[in-house]
Amino acid sequence: MKKTIIFALTFLLLMGCRHHRAVSPRLVELDSLIAIAPDSAAALLAAIPADSLTAPENRAYHALLLTQAKYKAYIPATSDSDINIAVDYFVAKNDGNYDRRIRSLIYKGCVMTELNHPDSAMYWFKSAETAASPDDHANLGFIKYKIGVLFMDELEMGTTTINYLNTALQHFNYTNDTIFQLACLIRLGSIECLNKKSDKKLKEAQQLAIEFGENDYVIHTLEHMSIQALQGNQYQQAKELSMNAILQGDSSVACYSYVVMSYCGLGYADSALFYLRLMPKPKNMVDSMTYHRAHAELARTLNNMEDYVFHNDLAGRISDTIFFESQQAEIKEIEQKYENQVLLEQVKSSRIRLWLISALAVLLFLLVGIAFAFWQKRKKLDAVTKQNEINKLYLELKEISQRSESLSQQNKELSQENEELQALAKKVQQTESDLSTDKDYADLENERFKEKQLSKSLEYIAGLLHTFIQQSHELKPSEFMEKFRKGFLETPNGGEVDFWYTLRVQADQVHSGAVEKLLAEHPDLNETFIRVLCMSALGFSTEMMATCLQHKSDYIKTLKNRLKKKLDINCSIPDYLKQLGETR
Repeated sequence: MKKTIIFALTFLLLMGCRHHRAVSPRLVELDSLIAIAPDSAAALLAAIPADSLTAPENRAYHALLLTQAKYKAYIPATSDSDINIAVDYFVAKNDGNYDRRIRSLIYKGCVMTELNHPDSAMYWFKSAETAASPDDHANLGFIKYKIGVLFMDELEMGTTTINYLNTALQHFNYTNDTIFQLACLIRLGSIECLNKKSDKKLKEAQQLAIEFGENDYVIHTLEHMSIQALQGNQYQQAKELSMNAILQGDSSVACYSYVVMSYCGLGYADSALFYLRLMPKPKNMVDSMTYHRAHAELARTLNNMEDYVFHNDLAGRISDTIFFESQQAEIKEIEQKYENQVLLEQVKSSRIRLWLISALAVLLFLLVGIAFAFWQKRKKLDAVTKQNEINKLYLELKEISQRSESLSQQNKELSQENEELQALAKKVQQTESDLSTDKDYADLENERFKEKQLSKSLEYIAGLLHTFIQQSHELKPSEFMEKFRKGFLETPNGGEVDFWYTLRVQADQVHSGAVEKLLAEHPDLNETFIRVLCMSALGFSTEMMATCLQHKSDYIKTLKNRLKKKLDINCSIPDYLKQLGETR
């Protein structure tokens, strides 16, 4: 009853844990929505009350989906608090769900990139790269692409960046992801323009974007190709490319500045002025800097050095301001890191002493525990050793007792056989007296004399067997057989009585005629099997049989097994003969 109650409670606890870990179906639906409408998914996820997510898995899953939806909807990250919840559950605790674990690592890197922590972002992307499955082409491609972008942001335009972007492109080709194929090709094309002065990759990206109708990426390729053409003083080609981008819908300040610079390079100041006036109003400092660069280029084409100096200096001051603000933010970040490091060192120095004291205390406790455990184990081993010795003595005593009982039983059986022989002798005498007047008395007398001699021989052999069986544990098998044969030759008329025949008669008498009955049922047994059967019936050991038959003990064991197989028995031969004798 107690076991049943424990089992029922365990089952209920397991079912409760399973229910607690169940993932909300609503979150699964929103996970599917992110790929289609990330902005809507972000709004719906943000509207879910935090109190409604009681299960830790649901809270972590919600934090992961909210981070992913905001990233895909181009909502800048302000902190990494949400993604940390997902990382703590799916990564640190090794939840076992591969998809959520790998996404947690990836979007942790994305958030750190947006928070302008490239070193931390690289760490998380590398962790995701290590954890990703080799056949997970979608996630591996995105990871390789983000690492390549990080290297590009650090102005590393060499082999490392190219290898990462090419590997990402191979993964995206496998998944047929056109958007990321274009992204990889454009970035590879921009590096190719800088290093090899070639636009092969950009043209490949342009052709792919046109094929799949990705207009934004067509514009991006045209812009990059315009920049490459301007750098090579190919103004006509730069003008055609930038004008094509404007026709495709590009209304950026940068694209119009490429048109203005192209016309200035060709010497068409009027056309340059026309497109300068069509240029959209700058929306930020980068657009303002681009506008003044184009205006300065037009002033230089018109030989208006005063305007050229004015706009060029203004563009330079805006550039310095952008750089200064960036440097100032970086300096603040460095100062904050330094202050945090100082504070950390102070805390660390105050904790070192506590750690040392705790470590010494723990070490002392461990030493005492180890000593106590060793003493307990030694005590237990001594107790086990003593118990084993007692058990061994008990087994030896039990074995001696069983041997004594066996010898007593054999003695009893031999006494019974002796009584039977005496009764047989009396019967012979009675028969002799009854036949004394018979006309064939002489013949009968001769037969009676032989039977009497055989009876005496059997009686003597029975006593001899009883004596030597009692002494068998004190003698070696060879000594036993030599002594037994010597005693056998000393029997009355020993030369006239066959040794193996005597053993056969004795074995049959011991087992109440079971031996002859068994031999009658199995007439196919040869002389060797019969001898093994008789010696087994009289309790001969394997060594004794080996000595009598002049074979090795292993062969005797094989003969006994074959005999048991022929007789179709599973127990020992003496036990089987005893059962057979009782059933007569």
